Amino acid sequence: AGWDHMTPGWPIETVLDETTKYAIEPNISVEQPPFFIQYRNVPSVLNWSSAAYGPDGFVIVANNSNIGAISADGIEWQQTSLPSIASPNWTKVVYGNGAYVAIAENSAQGGRSTDGETWTTVTLPSSQPWIDLVWTGTVFYAISSNGEAASSTDGQTWGSATTGSTPSGASSIAYGNGIYVIIAANAAHYSTNGSTWSTASPGVLSVNKVVYGNHRFVAIEVGSSVGVSAYSFDGATWYVSTLPVTSSWRTVEYGQGVFVAISNNATDYAESADGKIWTNRNDDSTVKTITIGNYTAMAFGNPSNAPTWLAVESGSNNVAIIDTGAVAVVRP
Repeated sequence: AGWDHMTPGWPIETVLDETTKYAIEPNISVEQPPFFIQYRNVPSVLNWSSAAYGPDGFVIVANNSNIGAISADGIEWQQTSLPSIASPNWTKVVYGNGAYVAIAENSAQGGRSTDGETWTTVTLPSSQPWIDLVWTGTVFYAISSNGEAASSTDGQTWGSATTGSTPSGASSIAYGNGIYVIIAANAAHYSTNGSTWSTASPGVLSVNKVVYGNHRFVAIEVGSSVGVSAYSFDGATWYVSTLPVTSSWRTVEYGQGVFVAISNNATDYAESADGKIWTNRNDDSTVKTITIGNYTAMAFGNPSNAPTWLAVESGSNNVAIIDTGAVAVVRP
């Protein structure tokens, strides 16, 4: 059962002898995992800007507020208080080295928490338009949109990260395989040390959000009526690909073998295992209580060993919990 002749319709030989020239292969069919979305409420209506996942669960932060929230699974949420800083325009939160760490735009202050609930104030080298933050496995690396960078091994003590400057106009950073990649001014820039930067080829990429996963960098274009994506194995050479539909794509995230991109159009979601071939996904849920789409950020987590993408929305108290996964790779 489950085996067929290599030429469809031909019966399988019952007796093999020295005159037989015959080969059989398993006919394996693997279905794509379902794509379910459920919507939940967080405690406050805010311009939620970033999300991260760690051992204590999902943590989200917002622009123009020192209010945050935490959830073990994305379902039940608890309000938290971030440090009271003068310009609480929180732009990014990540988890690494036993702590959640957050940065804020136009501020020299950030936040650090070992449990996602109780936060302390940390001081960055200077007040900058801090725009993105990445944990490399050994260091937190923060970038600003005007060419400054800061680093910290523990999220508590910070110093300048470069001897020169990072690319100006930066919008996103990713790290993987010993390489930093920054997207700035419609170009990709790469570095092996975070100090000396080179411009990638092609010189102009119409993308502004980058992530790392599956041994490659994947970037998408964020904006209205767009559909450009690109991927690179080393940060230096990029290959342009396309998302499955033209839409208002907002962000992309990687987790457990699959890249997931989301759009402001609540019907447009995309998946890819390699950043080259994208598949448009639709919500397979039979019950849809609400529909949201003004997404700003996403995080991948694995609560209860269930791959989960959390998407946060601006100007709302809604979040989307996306349950999906990678297509299994089977070799006979």
